[in-house]
Amino acid sequence: MDDAVRVRLQQIRLRKLDCQRHIRILTQKLASNPHDLWTRKELERLEDLLSKLEEQERQLAGKKGGEEDEKSESENSGSR
Repeated sequence: MDDAVRVRLQQIRLRKLDCQRHIRILTQKLASNPHDLWTRKELERLEDLLSKLEEQERQLAGKKGGEEDEKSESENSGSR
């Protein structure tokens, strides 16, 4: 399961990078032509997708990190 979470996190991070790259390109395109409605809609769609991907990444990282935190807390409480 840990490997599956790690793989899913990697996929999400790659997709986030791709979205960020497209957002930069669309922002530049929109700056050169502010009346381009398709570019504006596509930019909004990608920004929404990016926020959803960030939320998924936080949830998975929390799930993975939560397991590691529990292990480190039990180790730390034993040494106190």
